[in-house]
Amino acid sequence: MMKEPIITEPSAFSSVAMQTVPSSSGQPRFDPLERLVLLQPPARVDPPLSWAGHIPFAMLLVDLVRPRLLVELGTYCGNSYNAFCQAVDSLELTARCYAVDTWEGDRQAGHYDSQVYDRLRAYQESRYGHFSTLLKMTFDEAVSRFEPNSIDLLHIDGLHTYEAVRHDFETWQPKLSDQAVVLFHDTAVHQADFGVWEFWRELQSRYPSLEFPHCNGLGVLAVGRYTPPSLLKLVNLEGPARRGFFALVERLGNGVIFERRLQERDDDVKRLDAALGDRERALQAAFADREQTLQERDGSVHRAESLAEQLSVRKTEMRKLADRIAGLGSELQHKQHEVETHFQRLAAAEASLAKAFASRSWRLTRPLRVASAIFRRTTHSAVDAIYRLYIFLPISVRLRLRPLLRPLASRIQAWCAPGAPSSGSRLPFNK
Repeated sequence: MMKEPIITEPSAFSSVAMQTVPSSSGQPRFDPLERLVLLQPPARVDPPLSWAGHIPFAMLLVDLVRPRLLVELGTYCGNSYNAFCQAVDSLELTARCYAVDTWEGDRQAGHYDSQVYDRLRAYQESRYGHFSTLLKMTFDEAVSRFEPNSIDLLHIDGLHTYEAVRHDFETWQPKLSDQAVVLFHDTAVHQADFGVWEFWRELQSRYPSLEFPHCNGLGVLAVGRYTPPSLLKLVNLEGPARRGFFALVERLGNGVIFERRLQERDDDVKRLDAALGDRERALQAAFADREQTLQERDGSVHRAESLAEQLSVRKTEMRKLADRIAGLGSELQHKQHEVETHFQRLAAAEASLAKAFASRSWRLTRPLRVASAIFRRTTHSAVDAIYRLYIFLPISVRLRLRPLLRPLASRIQAWCAPGAPSSGSRLPFNK
């Protein structure tokens, strides 16, 4: 793919662009004010810009030739073809325009996707669809669609090898009219396998021509027998007039490129502004998130401090409980000591009791203890019988018997063992 053209500052050519080329006796002259389409800014310019520097002359050439049928072989993004169509539309010509390309690229220009064709088709249909047609096919496939001697303006800009450009010219030459003009791009490129320059040298010796060396070179070949007089006038320019015209065309072309690059810079600035806006909004969102994170962290710190304070209180309570447990442990040990002492005393008492039970006096008094127990049980039974008999007696009888029975109740109580419940205490006459 060709490099982008190098241009100079366009402001320097303003005076050249507006002045007329001085004439001498019998010498052709060119006045740009008579061809204002040359000064018309292009409506659309897309990268790459390798052809953009020739747009002003392309629009002028349409005015000079005023073609009835215009065909372009190799269109790519459409800078040249859009310029031709803009001039046809601006000049209100009754012309038909055709662009032939596969829109797939080649080994020199590189390969590209269908978006290039889709964008160009949408633009063409919206502005020039009433006279313009895009033919998505090879050059050899398209040639049969055109009648012989019908094409007034042919632009060849396909594969740039010597063999390819010669084949394209010879294949389409029968379709050219008697006033046909053929354009060849890249006539100034001598690198790699580019061979347009070589074939162009051969054609220059056979036909009237012009060649613009800027923007990779553009050759203008007057092939028809009847070259339009206005174009022939440019071909015949000499000396200062020729140099002035070439300088004018180059400076105007450089202006187109300069304006497009300014637009690209403006687009870049807009994209940067949008990116900066997005970045600023992202930073604001990040700052907001950071602020929220800090607030959440502060809340977490506050909760942690509160928990630490609660933990300190709990530790103090646990130390108090530990001290309390330690005190209870000491008290428990003291109680255990007391219990052991009591157990020792109880054991000693049991031992004494067992010794007493085992003594001889205890064994000798056993019959008395048994008799006493029997007596108490018998006495209790007798007292119960007396009591049941007594409560059924008339009150007058009970009152006369009470003085007699009271001494008996006292004796019964005395007979009972100390600490044992006395049956005599139950008797009403004992009170």
